[in-house]
Amino acid sequence: MSWVGAPFERSQRRDPVIVRQGGTDPGHPTANDYDRAMYIGELARRAGCSPKAVRLYESRGLLGAVARAGSYRIYGEQDLVLVQRIRQALGLGFRLDELHGLHRIHEATSWEALARLLRERSTQVQAEIRRLQAQQSQLAALERELLECSLETAGTQGACEPALA
Repeated sequence: MSWVGAPFERSQRRDPVIVRQGGTDPGHPTANDYDRAMYIGELARRAGCSPKAVRLYESRGLLGAVARAGSYRIYGEQDLVLVQRIRQALGLGFRLDELHGLHRIHEATSWEALARLLRERSTQVQAEIRRLQAQQSQLAALERELLECSLETAGTQGACEPALA
């Protein structure tokens, strides 16, 4: 029997099964609840981020208790959804320190806190829109002034100096 050219078989490696100890967090499975689990690389790939980002979210307490098999972190579908929500919140301009308690989203107090955060962020976005609209108006006025100045001095040697707003 020759081993030359024989492919490396990973079929004996089993996917991890989530087993979380304690069961005090109703948002995560207990030792009696099993679902398809994944290692950090797969979670990161499916969430569209790096394993380093997932470790950061865990270190900041945003993922709650993460199961381990030895030194390996084991994640489930709920963790994937949570990381996706964290990524979505970051994309909407939230900072990580604003997202504490997100892993307890199933609790009413967390819903209220999240609704408050969303209202605050919406207010910030509206203020930024007003600031950008004012800036856009200033840019348009300056452009008009430059065009008028260009037309005035087209046939002459005189210099036109637009006033920068």
